[in-house]
Amino acid sequence: MAYEKLADLARTSLRSCYRDQAVVASEDHFSDFWLRDAMWSVPGMVVAGDVSQARSTLLYFASYIDAYGRVPRKVMREYTIIKYLFGLKKKRAIPKPLYTGPVPYGRTMDSGFLFVYALAEYVTRTDDDVLAERLYIDVRRLMTYYLGFQEEGLIRESGLANWMDTVFKSGAVLSTNVLAYKALISLAQIAKRIGHDSDMDVYAHKARRLKQSIKDHFWCGTHFKDQAAGPSKPFDVAGNTMAVVWGVADEVQGSTILEFLQKEVSDKGFVSAVPQGYTWYKINLIARLFGIGDYHTRASWLWVNALVAHAFILCSEKSQATMMLDAMQVAVARDGAVGETYDVVTTKLYKKRLWRSAIPFAWSAGVVLTVLSDSGYNVRKG
Repeated sequence: MAYEKLADLARTSLRSCYRDQAVVASEDHFSDFWLRDAMWSVPGMVVAGDVSQARSTLLYFASYIDAYGRVPRKVMREYTIIKYLFGLKKKRAIPKPLYTGPVPYGRTMDSGFLFVYALAEYVTRTDDDVLAERLYIDVRRLMTYYLGFQEEGLIRESGLANWMDTVFKSGAVLSTNVLAYKALISLAQIAKRIGHDSDMDVYAHKARRLKQSIKDHFWCGTHFKDQAAGPSKPFDVAGNTMAVVWGVADEVQGSTILEFLQKEVSDKGFVSAVPQGYTWYKINLIARLFGIGDYHTRASWLWVNALVAHAFILCSEKSQATMMLDAMQVAVARDGAVGETYDVVTTKLYKKRLWRSAIPFAWSAGVVLTVLSDSGYNVRKG
């Protein structure tokens, strides 16, 4: 099956989220400038031909990097409480950056690493070394800040500090550490491009050490654990898939992870974010009150599905990848846009009494475009 329809709808979905110099996560209940969503979208913007939008998005968030090196979790365009409790959108006169996590004592640890990843993807795909030079001091300061939470070789966090921000985790978390590794590799690549060879050596060395620490503390024989100090399950699909795609897992580890993943992909071609789920007390009370305790567990996130398909392609499991891409195209064509989350059994958009999947969803659309492009499909029509 060709994927023109999937690419067309992903491109349209992503472009519908462009606002001025940046991108909102979604047109509906995620209508702020969320850094996480925007940075995952940046490579998709580039492969779709929207280079100027990608550049302005990076510059917009870079303008909010503070003196400590923190980058905001989101920049609020509207008043959050009014929006989520009453469904009313009241625009702020001046956008407000938010640097903390969803809980007061928590930090959002993946934001900084994602910014460096997105910048490197943009620079590598466009050869825009001018922007790399312009932001280099900022991203060095940013990395110094976020690497400051490294203890015993691993990045530590607490609260709701990563993309699964309805699940309480503490200590060393797989997805954050894999992102930190990718950010170090990315910054080494940027440093090399613009002639900072000594910095390149430093960041490459840090990346190698972190990679080894991830293997030493997370590997349990069949996959990487969700938390270094935790049990072998639950199985974090996104974290393990990123480890395969970005080379944290070696060839043998990658093969065993994909064997594990094949068992988790449903016969409809979708996979849950964390198939086994989490113990009830790990889930944020507000999420449970809204009836979405499975939001970051048994729900199927389309960006994760796309990454899993990419991992299968990279490891020559094309038939499995084809099944997943086919399923995504059917679901997206049915709905007319790329959504956020889906029911893993029915492949319909995730919907509860008090919550529904965002659609269109920039993050998913961007990753779908990137995966299709990197797999050899043309995504630049239109």
